[in-house]
Amino acid sequence: GHDHYKGEIGDDPAPAIEIEVTPTDQQVLPSGQARWEIVIRNTGNVRLTLVALTEITRVPGRPVGPGIVPLKISDCEQAAGRSALDPGEERRFACESKPIEDRLFAPATPDPVRLTFRAMGVPPDRVRFVTDQQPVTIDVIHPAIRIDLGPDDQEVRIGETATFVVTVTNTGDVDLTEVRVDCIQLDACDRSIGSLAMGASVTYACTSGPLDREFLNQANVFGTTPIGTTVADTDDLAMVRIGGR
Repeated sequence: GHDHYKGEIGDDPAPAIEIEVTPTDQQVLPSGQARWEIVIRNTGNVRLTLVALTEITRVPGRPVGPGIVPLKISDCEQAAGRSALDPGEERRFACESKPIEDRLFAPATPDPVRLTFRAMGVPPDRVRFVTDQQPVTIDVIHPAIRIDLGPDDQEVRIGETATFVVTVTNTGDVDLTEVRVDCIQLDACDRSIGSLAMGASVTYACTSGPLDREFLNQANVFGTTPIGTTVADTDDLAMVRIGGR
């Protein structure tokens, strides 16, 4: 949460500053951008000047320390500007990150990118600035889903039925919701699966009505990610052949 530092103050004056960042944790797809709403508020009783924001970023695998240029992945410092705030006054602004997982980031990192947004201002005595900070995280997710429709090839006689086996697997790194299967050639294979946890799979069988011709069955699967995007997959290798009368 917040980490306030108000300097050496007595009963009066009492300089203080507060930062509020929304959201503090968010997920993005590869090459996606994180977005924040930020409020910097003068919660003390004296005017603050040179009120500004500093971004401190920690990326898994990227070294930090003296002599290493700090990595900046957002435009939040620029969006915040630098100006004065009277007691009770606040500054609201929106800002965003660069596309995550570009050349600056390790691909498919399992660890989130961690940032700290620090607000600071200078009270009238100019002895020591006041600060407040809010840590945030950006988790790059890689949602995926797979559908397998089998058998790949089967033979039936005219008037017989064909049975298929459908397996849906969550092959990504996040849970999915609203998972459903849509078979264009065979409504009997349609299925509403609902939620499907990371790594989980569902298998079921479905059967056609009596057949009088051969056809290629195609199964599509769709799922919704935690950030509202859709993942999909298709398997169209299930051939049914008519073998006799």
